[in-house]
Amino acid sequence: MAGLVGSAATPGDTSRVLAPPPDTLDAQPNDQRHAAGRADGDSLVVALVLREARWRPGGAVWPAITIPAVGVAGEPPMIPAPLLRIEEGRRLVATIHNQLGERAVVHGLGAHAGLDDSVVVEPGATARIATRMTARGTHFYWVRTTRSARPFGRGRDSQMGGALVVDAAGSRPDPKERILVITTWDDSVRAPGFARDHRQVFAINGRSFPFTEPLDVALGDTVRWRVINAGDHAHPMHLHGFYFDVLSRGTSLRDTTFAPPERPRAVTEFLTSASSAMIQWVAGTPGNWLFHCHAIGHIDPRLRLDRVADGASSPSHERAMSHASLTDAMSGLVMRVSVRSRVPVRTDPRRPPERRLVVLATERAGGADGPELRYVVGDASGAEGALAGTASMPLVLREGERTEITVRNVMTRATAVHWHGIELESYFDGVAGWSGTGRAGGPMTAPVIAPGDSFRVRITPRRAGTFMYHTHMDEDVQLRRGLAAPFIVLPRGTAPPDTTERFLLVDERTARVTGYAPDVPDDRMAMTAGRTRRLRIMVIPTDDPMRVRLFDGDSVVSWRVLAKDGADLAPALAARRVPAIATMGAGETMDVELEGRPGATLVLHVLRLGVGTVVARIPVTVP
Repeated sequence: MAGLVGSAATPGDTSRVLAPPPDTLDAQPNDQRHAAGRADGDSLVVALVLREARWRPGGAVWPAITIPAVGVAGEPPMIPAPLLRIEEGRRLVATIHNQLGERAVVHGLGAHAGLDDSVVVEPGATARIATRMTARGTHFYWVRTTRSARPFGRGRDSQMGGALVVDAAGSRPDPKERILVITTWDDSVRAPGFARDHRQVFAINGRSFPFTEPLDVALGDTVRWRVINAGDHAHPMHLHGFYFDVLSRGTSLRDTTFAPPERPRAVTEFLTSASSAMIQWVAGTPGNWLFHCHAIGHIDPRLRLDRVADGASSPSHERAMSHASLTDAMSGLVMRVSVRSRVPVRTDPRRPPERRLVVLATERAGGADGPELRYVVGDASGAEGALAGTASMPLVLREGERTEITVRNVMTRATAVHWHGIELESYFDGVAGWSGTGRAGGPMTAPVIAPGDSFRVRITPRRAGTFMYHTHMDEDVQLRRGLAAPFIVLPRGTAPPDTTERFLLVDERTARVTGYAPDVPDDRMAMTAGRTRRLRIMVIPTDDPMRVRLFDGDSVVSWRVLAKDGADLAPALAARRVPAIATMGAGETMDVELEGRPGATLVLHVLRLGVGTVVARIPVTVP
């Protein structure tokens, strides 16, 4: 078992503190800017060493974790493991010396031909691997010291994974391209007061927020990231403010590159364990943004290892409720992204809005879990009546229409609202203390919306589509209790919405089918035989991914996927009928078209993965 060392041994701490060996070195965070090894003819030669290390995902502020790590011979160990980058067709010649007191198995340094390429290295021994690399793309390698059917460990052997990139022959890596390797660690000792009752670390390139590397790009830059999930948790990675194109998706064995017409476009990319994606986006709007995991348990401020695990709320967590402090409000898999402009950017007063709306953030007495929180939508004169419904109300805008939304907080707690998937000015993006164009927490950054206060948001939607709006503060409480709702943008020139459309909003506890009139939920969705219906699926749980399927009896039927994250699919892709199965992480939306076949006995089935719980079975009647 890996253990904490140093300042983690606070009074009442029940974790087992392991004394590291006398020669233990600090593991260096690997920013993936420098590849390991040396050229020797047509080979890349590298000598790797497995050894105990002290990992400091919070720099000198957090206590260290004693854990095995991988390094280059003669250099400090690294977390993640050293970057290996080689041209297609060249040989990788690697030696692995095991200084651990236990058997190690090395995976991923083979030819990537779909075969088992594991190599066993006994304690004190050295293994040699020589492989000609023929599979171009983003791959990874990893080391296990424990036996498991899963690729990556969560505990002691969780930090021995690294990137292996095979470039096209004769090419040179783009100096602006970045590699982001996600790793995770779960302590095996119960520690009340932490996010999931035990210590966890979620890190990008060896650091956990607020110690992750800030990413600065210039206005107009084309940004390309290779994102690798080298951990045993799934991560829906979400970029604020921009769409990105998915250039490829891969595993340790193979990488699939998409032709330009078939590149998925998204704002959230769901990375299962042992997977990767290369994404590309254009920094077209200046300001401060975020790239983060949308599983709330992976960005919870209670993940910080420097806090006292006494069962009480984190002091920094409480401060975040009344101060615009991003570093207090989040931890884990979060990266700050700043798009710089040479010209000072100011919020544009411009022409008056064509439409004004009010969104009330409300609360009312609820059950044992505390108050129910809901969004109520109205026009400029106020909200539309009392909160009679059981869910937050959908927000409906029109493409290209200048809209001003006044968010009024009538709750007893502070909040902030994020307009998920929408392209807009940074100041209105909804991350208190960060959104905007100034320094974090400065005068040009968005404020917390305090109880009794309001904040005016200006949005001119650039595209029609299916989005969401939700809280971006104290999400583990506010999101669970209901502060999330559909956000639909109708095409330009559309008068009334198509009332045959339905929304499937899946949150932590429920999956509800509603329409543009949300107070009348469809617990039995009805269709007309021979007709089609658009279903807008929005997934916003706090943690576990969801699987949505459409059955006819015991068989999965087919549907057409029309859009992902509010972006229409290319016509050739949207024309295909595919099996009606969608595995979606938090923060993803998908538009599908259902067909009403006479005599069909259809059921929408929603399963919460991880725990295997059936969230809903919704009959779809076809009279």
